[in-house]
Amino acid sequence: MQSGSVDVGLPSFNDYVRSSAFLDAERHPSIDFVSTSVKRVGDSTVRVSGDLTLLGVTRPLTVDVAVKPAATGSLRRLDFHAETHIDRLEFGMNSGFPLVSGDVELIISSEAAEP
Repeated sequence: MQSGSVDVGLPSFNDYVRSSAFLDAERHPSIDFVSTSVKRVGDSTVRVSGDLTLLGVTRPLTVDVAVKPAATGSLRRLDFHAETHIDRLEFGMNSGFPLVSGDVELIISSEAAEP
């Protein structure tokens, strides 16, 4: 994921979050997650473990992902959705702390399609 594409839901705040105060998108243009394992934990849930790299710091992360099949015309599609929290201080993102919480909610949505 490109750091410069992060959207916090408030257009006027996006540039600030992408600045050196937080994501430092110019020096660290990507936020990377590399999975190390995927385990089925329910009929429509998988647990994905891996390493999250943010600001050049890598930490382990495990998240439960909801997987929903969806049909759109002739396309077969899978929708993926996960929510988790990270402590931004663990990645060296200290700006504004303690006035700005160290707890960051991550909402991850994606899809895969097959013709």
